[in-house]
Amino acid sequence: MIAIFGLVFTTQLQMALLPNIEYPAAYVYCYYNGAGPEDIEQLVTRPLESAIMSVPGVDSVTSSSADSISTIQIMYVENTDVDIAATKLREKFDALSLPDGCGSPVILNINVSEMMPSAIVGLLGDDLAALQQQAENGSHPRSSASTAWRPSPSPAVWSVRSP
Repeated sequence: MIAIFGLVFTTQLQMALLPNIEYPAAYVYCYYNGAGPEDIEQLVTRPLESAIMSVPGVDSVTSSSADSISTIQIMYVENTDVDIAATKLREKFDALSLPDGCGSPVILNINVSEMMPSAIVGLLGDDLAALQQQAENGSHPRSSASTAWRPSPSPAVWSVRSP
């Protein structure tokens, strides 16, 4: 009896090599040229964080303030529509009064299921322009499935996504 149920359920299981992963997230970047990390924190990051936390569906916020830039990572609760959340964020940001000379916050929605690489390729060399051309053209002289790439302190790395 157990074997029959096992056989029936096994044939009906859905499997995928690369399953669709829902991981709703976004990044917000805001530039304020010439401002130090402390000024960025007080004048830019904290007001943006307050606006972000007032948007429904926000699970967590992580921020970083550096010279001239505020970077904020937003994690949404499961099944949050990131496009609708971005519209609400934009409305909240438009109502803020950021310092003169501060750029408008840039919202970058992240869809992990579209970003999953099917391969990661590392190219080594001294000429970054030549490496980029090789990567874009797919014309590396040693590219094959059996190629062993040597580690390097500063490799140029590109993600390759399946079409």
